[in-house]
Amino acid sequence: MKKIYLKMGFIVLTLLLILTGCQANHGAKTGSTNSQAAVTNTSETSVTNKSVPPTETPATAADPTKNWLPAVGPISFPVLMYHSLAVGNSLMMPPDQFKQQLQWLKDNDYYTLTPEEAYLVLTTNKKPADKIVWITLDDGYRNNYEVGLPIFSELGINATIFDITGYQANPNSLDLDQLKTLKTNNIAIQSHTVSHHELDQLDDATQTRELVDSKQNLDSNLQQDTIAISFPVGKMGPNTAGLAQQAGYKLGVTTHEGLANSGEGLLSLNRVRINPNISLQDYQNLLEHG
Repeated sequence: MKKIYLKMGFIVLTLLLILTGCQANHGAKTGSTNSQAAVTNTSETSVTNKSVPPTETPATAADPTKNWLPAVGPISFPVLMYHSLAVGNSLMMPPDQFKQQLQWLKDNDYYTLTPEEAYLVLTTNKKPADKIVWITLDDGYRNNYEVGLPIFSELGINATIFDITGYQANPNSLDLDQLKTLKTNNIAIQSHTVSHHELDQLDDATQTRELVDSKQNLDSNLQQDTIAISFPVGKMGPNTAGLAQQAGYKLGVTTHEGLANSGEGLLSLNRVRINPNISLQDYQNLLEHG
């Protein structure tokens, strides 16, 4: 009987040893598999995070002026000034004439600048095309959306609307939804102050509020960095340009007649006023000579 118990004990011990060996072998295989997975994941991460080659730095790859045309002398170009797109007084441009003028620009190979491109032209002395123009519309009239947007979209024209941010609730002015739609359709929205007061009649603190608050309104509501200001009625006090720069603006446009260039100061640029009922020949002369 004793021998039987010894034999049974030996069999149980043998089975336990076999089971222990199997588990150890399974653990080794699992560890090997996990190691291979870790190597695979490391390899995939390495490919995903592949950096830009040293000869193609992010700054070079993102340089928007890389293929622009360098100029021998200082660049001058027209900054066209419009207001309302309607029939009326000298500040109003009939829609059919407006479309005819923009069609002429397109037919004659004019490149229409954004504010950011205008800044680069003035600071690098390079330009994206032989003939360039910056189209601006002051005051933020609602017809800039109702009449202007279909024309801009049809012709593929860039333009900039200088908005009076305190007027956005007025029935004849652009509201926030319209401003957002214009921006989505490549029409830049920049500042024309909060309340359109002539800045040369205000003290420095009040000017600063007009400049800062309008920029913050557009920056926040349109998710952008507003870089350009159109000074109401073109009026500036002795400190206005400096206050605008402190507020974060890079460009300022006036109502002074002539072509824009860096020599007059980036925050006091000339513009070309476009009156209604002029011929296309007169329009061309204004574009070329201011």
